[in-house]
Amino acid sequence: MLAAMIKTALVCFLVQSTGSLALGAACWDERLTGAGRNSTCTALQPFFMFGHGKSIHRMGLDGKNHRRLAAGMGSSILLDFHFREERLYWADRRTGVIYKASVQGAHRQKLYSSDKHISGLAVDWMGNSIYWTSSRKGEIKKMDINGKTERTISRNLSQPSFINVDPSHRFLFWVSGGTASEIHRSDLAGQRKMTVIKIAEPPKALSIDREDRRLFWVQFGLQGESSIASCDYSGNSLHIMDLPLQ
Repeated sequence: MLAAMIKTALVCFLVQSTGSLALGAACWDERLTGAGRNSTCTALQPFFMFGHGKSIHRMGLDGKNHRRLAAGMGSSILLDFHFREERLYWADRRTGVIYKASVQGAHRQKLYSSDKHISGLAVDWMGNSIYWTSSRKGEIKKMDINGKTERTISRNLSQPSFINVDPSHRFLFWVSGGTASEIHRSDLAGQRKMTVIKIAEPPKALSIDREDRRLFWVQFGLQGESSIASCDYSGNSLHIMDLPLQ
């Protein structure tokens, strides 16, 4: 159960200090309240968003205020979140369709029908772009948040999956499969590629800590032993935490 939660959970840390804003300014991961020179950024409470069964749920970090945001999503989805718009974006891996919907539970909108081999999805909430990986085609694709201007930015990759984006530092990260498992990095145009770290066993999930510039992934050994591993954006400062997962 915990393993499934780690694979599908998206932790949204939205707490920032509140302060006055100049006219015309906007908030990054806070809610803009007031008007004109009296506008301020009001910090939102942290919360989890996760896929469970065929639904997407939201829950406070204390386990309270749990509610279902969307239902009938399919049994295998990839999920990300647009901080500024407060919108969910997800891909149904079975059908290859990408959707979006408000966290307030508004009607979902179909954005794009892709192939049926989507293996990762990431939302750039600063550049208003969506990235996804196709494991079978070995590609990373990109489009805007309205489903337009779709294009391929990287080709000839080895089974890419679990893509993540850091818009602040303008990096993409993803896992490659095949004969060797590696975590790779590029810029947001798919250029300046580099191997961050080589991993003995294929990761089951990849996430990033944008504040501390670290990568986290779940890995399983040959005997079924499990752990959560972490390194910095350059593959240094490796730390492995043994954690039995059921």
